[in-house]
Amino acid sequence: MEKSEKSFIKVDVNIDGEVCNNKLMDKIAGVTGIIFGPYREKKLARTKFLQEINGREDLTNIEKLAITSNYKKILKEYENQNDIVNKAIEMLNKPIEQCEIDLMDDTWIMTFIDNAKNICDDELKLVWSKILAGELENNGTYSLRTLERVKNMSKKDAEKFTKIADFIMESGNRYFLLNDDEVLEKYNITYEDIMFLDEIGFIKEDGKSLNASVNKLQIIYNNIIVFIEGKKEKLSLPIYTLTEVGKEVFSLLQTAQANLEYLKCFSEKNKEKFRMAYSEIIRIEGSKVIYKSDLNKLYNENE
Repeated sequence: MEKSEKSFIKVDVNIDGEVCNNKLMDKIAGVTGIIFGPYREKKLARTKFLQEINGREDLTNIEKLAITSNYKKILKEYENQNDIVNKAIEMLNKPIEQCEIDLMDDTWIMTFIDNAKNICDDELKLVWSKILAGELENNGTYSLRTLERVKNMSKKDAEKFTKIADFIMESGNRYFLLNDDEVLEKYNITYEDIMFLDEIGFIKEDGKSLNASVNKLQIIYNNIIVFIEGKKEKLSLPIYTLTEVGKEVFSLLQTAQANLEYLKCFSEKNKEKFRMAYSEIIRIEGSKVIYKSDLNKLYNENE
């Protein structure tokens, strides 16, 4: 078959025992030449191949071992890719027919599929599936640079980043962790963790601050909006800022609920500097945050 015909191949993919056709498989086949098929057929083909190699009298034992080992390696890589793609399809928040797959960058797909072959850990497979699902729903969500960083991310790296994900906040286009080591350590986040994440390029440990021109700040923290009012003329919060790659990885790991105990702890620790309150977010429309009118105070009125 000519290379130009690959994009027209109709490919079957097995999800939970069901076989379906979709244009994502056409796109992957066209870009990489890889065709994903039903697991049952793949298992039968593997068994038949190994039996044939084992029965070959023209091959020495070392040759049989080399062929078998290389075959199993390639098959494992294929299974990793297949698992990740299948899971990504399951994660989609809309029918795959509505995804603009034709507009996806060929280099991005080639890089993604090539990286996916080496992902064996189930938790890391989940991260890669989320990346593909996010890219399918919105082209350009994850950069090639992020793919490179995530490719080199170990399970330990993911666990370190997951620890801080519950405490990441947002203001404008900045995503950050409040820089208060004493409070963070109460939640098992050490300065060594911060330095480690800085080292692998997910966070910046460089003394940045979040400053308010009118002595007030509004911060989005998962499902709530936080209001901070300084007691002095200038309000400045020391923060650890996420890098661009860190922001993209955070979108894969973030949780839905704010940790209110953490907020209360931070508010009490800094009660001489500012007062904090929060309200539940109803929805976000572009840059506009719609929230409930009642405020929950994180400070004592008499202080």
